[in-house]
Amino acid sequence: MKTEWQKFIDLLNEMFKAPVQNSRDIIILLGLYGEYIVNYLLEKKCSTGLEKINSQDIKLKILFELKEISDSEYDVLSKLNIIRNKYAHKLELSSNEVNSVINTMKDITINWDEANEEPKSLEKTMREKPFLKFQLACVTKIGYFLTKIGREKGEEINQTIIFDIKIDNKIEKFKIM
Repeated sequence: MKTEWQKFIDLLNEMFKAPVQNSRDIIILLGLYGEYIVNYLLEKKCSTGLEKINSQDIKLKILFELKEISDSEYDVLSKLNIIRNKYAHKLELSSNEVNSVINTMKDITINWDEANEEPKSLEKTMREKPFLKFQLACVTKIGYFLTKIGREKGEEINQTIIFDIKIDNKIEKFKIM
């Protein structure tokens, strides 16, 4: 039986392994994890140590919306406009960025390397790559909740993941704790 942290590492590997997964697959994957977490929280919402689902928790709402869209026959990326229009103030995506968002996803690869000494802050790259910002915001939210679920189950979670992301032929270092 995998721990919640192992599930999180599986998610990162699945999202960013070579060859790069297409955006639709990544969105479906994020949606599945979002669904798992929300179902768990709904079942355990009165348990101590777990937060209740906050109606303002936009990231999980978006995961649900993306999962719902991914189950349809329509292309996920063509539906990002709908999501952007509903959550633009939270996602910081402008209408002009949608095409660059789609193109950006074609040029992202991640190589794991725990020997990196000083991971780059996410902030600068996230401003430049809004869709990557959205994905990693979702990943961070998922990691946060999986950590809480794991701790409630009595699992020890004390790990840091350091990895490289290749964006437009440039390597950026990232750290997830």
